[in-house]
Amino acid sequence: MSGPKLITPNKMSEDQIDIVDMVKELLALCLEGKITTVGIVGCRENGFFSAMRGRQAADLNLACDELKKRILEEVLDTTTERNTRRSSILRN
Repeated sequence: MSGPKLITPNKMSEDQIDIVDMVKELLALCLEGKITTVGIVGCRENGFFSAMRGRQAADLNLACDELKKRILEEVLDTTTERNTRRSSILRN
């Protein structure tokens, strides 16, 4: 009988590592009971997905408006700062 197989993850980009760290931070806050509603948007090579859980839809809608504004700023920002800036979606 052989031992457990180790799954070797694909090499991740710096952005993907940042995403994993952000999701870990969000999970930790959820496990502490500090998060009551979550909206998730993710992009893949061939499209995107979204999901929502919780009952604070109005608050989530406001947060999505802020996120959409920040996304638009990123799209319109053509400086080199854009390539190095990392911002968290989690706000206190």
